Amino acid sequence: MGRWGDEVNSENILYFKFGSVVGMSRVMPYHSSVVKFNTVGTTASPTNYARFTDIPFFTTANFNGGIRNTSITSGTGAYHTGNNVKAGRGDPCRLVGFTAAQIRTMTAASINNLPQSMWRMPTARENVLFVGGPNTDVNSWQPNDPPIVYSQHTGTGANRANFWIREGQMPVLVGASYGGAWIPVIQGAVPNTARGSFFPATGSRTSADLPNMGNWGDYFSSTPIRDGVAYIMELGSSEISGSRGFDMDRATTIRCVLDYQ
Repeated sequence: MGRWGDEVNSENILYFKFGSVVGMSRVMPYHSSVVKFNTVGTTASPTNYARFTDIPFFTTANFNGGIRNTSITSGTGAYHTGNNVKAGRGDPCRLVGFTAAQIRTMTAASINNLPQSMWRMPTARENVLFVGGPNTDVNSWQPNDPPIVYSQHTGTGANRANFWIREGQMPVLVGASYGGAWIPVIQGAVPNTARGSFFPATGSRTSADLPNMGNWGDYFSSTPIRDGVAYIMELGSSEISGSRGFDMDRATTIRCVLDYQ
C-alpha cells in the first residue's frame, strides 16, 4: 500500500477476489507463482494454489449467513476473523503492516486479539460518496438503490464530469503505465492532483487473462449485493461509478480507507 507512482506502481500492485486476503500479481496466465500474499499454511510452506479457482473468497454460506460487510471483525456478521484469515478470507486492508509470513505464524486467536487496524476496505456507500458528482441521490444512496453512473464530459461549468486521463497524458510525478481517473468525478477543465486522487485502470484478473487493463479499473468495496456479486468502484475512459456490481470470483485491485470507528 502506498502512493501510486511512488511506493505503488504497475509492477507491485495486487489483485484480490472479493472477501479474499490471497493477493495475486498481474502476471498472466495464472500460475501458483503469481500468488504474492498468502496467509494460509506455515511460514516455511505456504499453501500452493495451483489453480485460480482454488483461491478462497466470499462464499454462498457467508452471504446466506447475513454477512454484509467483509471488514467487520467481531460480533454479529463478523467476517474478518482469525479463523477466516487463516483460511485466506477477510479484508486485506486490515492486514496492512504485516507480512504474509508473519500472519502464517499467528494463531487464529492471536489474530483476533490484534489491535484493530486503522485501515479497511470502503463500503459501497463510501465509494459513492467518494466518487461524488452532481447527482442528487449521492448523499442518500444506499445498497440496493440503482447505481449512480457518470459519463465523461457530461454536464457544464462546475458540474462538468472530467475525470479520465490517457496514459500518454499522465503527469511525470505519477509514473504509471496505465491511464486512469482522478476522483472525485468533477475535476473542472483539467484533472489534476490538487483536486483528488488518481486511480489506474488496472483491469480485473481471471485465470487466464487481465481483461480491460488500461481501459477500465475495478476496485471491490466491502459490500456484497447478493450471492456471487459485490459492489465495486468502476472507472473507464467513458464512464465512472461507485456502485456497480461485479463477480466475486474475479480479482480486482483494492483501495484502503482510514477506519475512524
